[in-house]
Amino acid sequence: MLHWESIFRKYNLYSEGMWQEDGWSGYDIIKVIKDAKVYLAWTHQLDCMLIYGSEHLGIKDSLTEKKDLGVSIMPQGVSFELTKDGLPERTGSREAHTSGWFWGIPKNSPQPELAYNLSMFITNYVSQLEECKIFYIFPVRKRVCEVLTEDLKAGWQNVVYAKSVEQFKINGHHCMPRFQTLTDYKNFLDYYYEAFEQIVIKKGYSPTGSEDRIDRGFIRQYLEERDYGSFCG
Repeated sequence: MLHWESIFRKYNLYSEGMWQEDGWSGYDIIKVIKDAKVYLAWTHQLDCMLIYGSEHLGIKDSLTEKKDLGVSIMPQGVSFELTKDGLPERTGSREAHTSGWFWGIPKNSPQPELAYNLSMFITNYVSQLEECKIFYIFPVRKRVCEVLTEDLKAGWQNVVYAKSVEQFKINGHHCMPRFQTLTDYKNFLDYYYEAFEQIVIKKGYSPTGSEDRIDRGFIRQYLEERDYGSFCG
């Protein structure tokens, strides 16, 4: 992944706005897509809603042609290097790690029954169906998902849900790593961002610091020496 990122960086395929000043947040990417400055980005369902617009929430889109906006599953992972026949030397899959947001009731909750009743209300059939129709959030109830895909067949929102279901099936049991503490999770993010910053943003993709050569072996060694994989145990 960092090899491909380095290639995009070297040949200026990324917008410089990504790392100028304070860089971009997730919502900044949504804005530049609307402004037609970026044409391709990783998104989740809520991102799609913010880009496309929502009458329920009063979010207006600035897309001149909504039909130009499309979504797809993850591209297949392949190596940058090619064989003599022009095919990738290494091929992967379209799998990605599934992640999401979750609520929990702490064991020292002063009113656990009230918290439980609230969670049951939020996730009941009627409430969740309404929430998903407005926010594009993927439901936890299978029946809600079935109704959404049946009910919205003519709408663009249905395309988002259909592609999400397809991606979930491809992902299988690949989920984001579980961490014992919030500190472990923060360290995980910090370590990988530091690698992205040093290798991609600052063009440190070769042992000599030369911007002309991207050394995949050096990138791998850089990660292994810092034991990045230990956070994913």
